[in-house]
Amino acid sequence: MTVDSLSTEQLKTESLALLSANRYEEALPGLARLCMLSPDDPNVWFVHGKALLQLNKGEDAIKCFEKVVTLAPNSADAHFSLGMALGVSNNLSEARSSFEKVLRLDQKYAGAHLKLGAILQAMGDLVEAVKHFNKAQGADVDSVELNVRLGRAYLDLADNERAMIFFKKAYKEQPGHPEAASCLAVAYAYKGNTSRAYELLAPQLNSERVNTTAAITFSRICRELERCNEAIEVLEACLSTRRDIEDQSRLNFELGKLLDKKGNYRKAFEHFSQANAMAKRTYDLWTEARWFKETMSKLNVEFFNSAPRANKRTKKIRPIFIVGMPRSGTTLVEQILASHPSVYGAGELREISDLALSLTGESDRPDSYSHAIMNADQGTLNDHAKRYLKYISSISPSNATVVTDKMPDNYRHLGLIQLLFPKAKVIHCIRNPMDNCLSCYFQSFSTGHLYSYDLKNLGLYYNLYRKLMEHWTRTLSLSIKEVHYETLVNDPENETRSLLEFCGLSWTDKCLNFHKEKRDVITASHDQVRQPLYSSSSGRWKNYENELRELKESLSQRII
Repeated sequence: MTVDSLSTEQLKTESLALLSANRYEEALPGLARLCMLSPDDPNVWFVHGKALLQLNKGEDAIKCFEKVVTLAPNSADAHFSLGMALGVSNNLSEARSSFEKVLRLDQKYAGAHLKLGAILQAMGDLVEAVKHFNKAQGADVDSVELNVRLGRAYLDLADNERAMIFFKKAYKEQPGHPEAASCLAVAYAYKGNTSRAYELLAPQLNSERVNTTAAITFSRICRELERCNEAIEVLEACLSTRRDIEDQSRLNFELGKLLDKKGNYRKAFEHFSQANAMAKRTYDLWTEARWFKETMSKLNVEFFNSAPRANKRTKKIRPIFIVGMPRSGTTLVEQILASHPSVYGAGELREISDLALSLTGESDRPDSYSHAIMNADQGTLNDHAKRYLKYISSISPSNATVVTDKMPDNYRHLGLIQLLFPKAKVIHCIRNPMDNCLSCYFQSFSTGHLYSYDLKNLGLYYNLYRKLMEHWTRTLSLSIKEVHYETLVNDPENETRSLLEFCGLSWTDKCLNFHKEKRDVITASHDQVRQPLYSSSSGRWKNYENELRELKESLSQRII
């Protein structure tokens, strides 16, 4: 008997029976027929959407749930399900709106708090994400997922101690949960306890299908413990079963690092090339170049001579900005400074870029940034300076008088920083261009840095960065100190003394022995900064000289 010959009640009975047996694909024809027979019944559209969502057919599910919210606009469950479908389809902004509608209808809807928090976390709004995660606690939600997400949010906020509390809760509740074990292992690794991290992850690797994140975390730990062969075996087995391109890319990046450590440079570069090809996204270098050109043209000496300045000051705390290309030594410099008793190392803060975004809005015009900066009045600048100072004060310990913000990309915003904090000190980290670009090419960035997946784009972008920094140095009255990575690792004491003097800080041997400090290091370079200064990364590009001709050529070219 076909679905066309069944009555409405028979269709409902048969469809519900199939759904109860988790036979979602078989249920779809009957559910589609029900929607045709009862187009104004929100319940049949809702059930149809749920079945599609179970089959990961997000776009089709969205259409069903949009029909439901039209028919039942005050149904919190309908808006929640629409948000879930939008999230599956990676429509984060629209999913966020749906979950916000749920909470307007029902402020205690725990699932919406959890999912909205997850979206805010993915969008980088960590403080708001934590607020929603906390509102979901104690309710009928997946507590392991909630604790893992809370832990990851605190980890991204550079609060490893608090992150570990939630990771431990998740792991205690479900020791076999791969993400709970992996995240807890990461937290231990950031504390320098790689042995405990290894113990947590090793049992996770015996299952037939190893979690990708667990495998990569295990590999990073093995690199530090000199157990590369063990990690290579795990990653190769993991890679052979993966179909997801993102997973394949991440695994190839990590295999490249293991083989590089073993000195197998040819094979390492093959994996790095595959990883970057898989991670590559559409990137318009020429639009980027126009942004740099407009910024340098408009934010010039004449503008800064007459531009308003924020006059908000705090006697308690002052920021120091550490900028440069990624992988240029910003983490190393911050760790040296953060070993001083008066300094809190805040890590890579998004606050300056968020302030810039609040000025420019969502416009993607190359000149929107410079126009927004030029049109900012003193009241706006005061508000933004106050907001930044309030934030860094809230995250730093009471004894800190200096907070370092080591977001490398803040080099793009030094003009804005001058208007917000005219007396601020800036440390510009510089590294050999070939070594710096190679290190970027070998890095699996979680977000942004789209230029880094192509050697030609990487070299050309590096030139844009250097040109902008030369412009800022000529144009701004900010106190900017250049720190060359190679000089720092070869003459650490003199360079550290010079660095502390520039920052107005007294000498302490702790800064020279930063690798002995028991600080949590939450960065891709966490294993390196727990060692004494070393120069093995200098000249590393020569191991790959034959493969880097395109990079070398692009570094000699100018595009503006």
